[in-house]
Amino acid sequence: MPIISIMDGKEIGKVKSLLVNPESGKVEFLVIHNERWTLGVKVLPFRQVQGLGDYAVMTESESAVIDLSEDTLANELKTKGVSIIGNRVITAAGQFLGEVVEYYVNAESGKVEGCVVEKESNDQQVLNAEFIITMGKEILIVKKESVENLINKSEFDHMSVPQANQEEVDRVDKPLIFSKDTVNITGKRVTADVYDENGDVIVPEGEVVTEDIVERVKRIGRNKLVELTLKIAE
Repeated sequence: MPIISIMDGKEIGKVKSLLVNPESGKVEFLVIHNERWTLGVKVLPFRQVQGLGDYAVMTESESAVIDLSEDTLANELKTKGVSIIGNRVITAAGQFLGEVVEYYVNAESGKVEGCVVEKESNDQQVLNAEFIITMGKEILIVKKESVENLINKSEFDHMSVPQANQEEVDRVDKPLIFSKDTVNITGKRVTADVYDENGDVIVPEGEVVTEDIVERVKRIGRNKLVELTLKIAE
């Protein structure tokens, strides 16, 4: 997904990955890919995000972008590598609920408000962030009662916007939605073979991901795209 400068009216890069703070449960930084930048890793602090839509992330200007090395927290979060997308969701009782395919973030604070959990049947439900115990690199540990507290997406959307007159509703910042489509994986190398349901290799280890590969994997299914994303080298 492109990142666009409002003041300059130009694309300043693409979202490469997200840096999530597992202690605070917040998205703190967006890691940026730009072929013009050859030295160091660049990040956009979440507080500098002005908007996130289906097409792009909007920020005031390119000056909002900083070097990863300039920020201690950004360095720590990069090392921890918590991304949420693709994480398995397991209750404290050991029950598997599915994998995270999207998550909702408060547009003002960056706080994760809920995760969209998808089962193998492709059914999607939302788990409110209040049920999350631990955000790990590969797994979300959630409370035992999470099983009976999964809700459908439309119900969560309804809950996240206060019921009021239309003028007040229009002033409310709706939650931002981060998904695997927010992160750009094209141009990255696959670290392990990706197989289809018949056991045939569809993306071999070492292959560089192209837009054609992404579209081909998408057609197979959402879970397979999550698998591809998890097998990408940094």
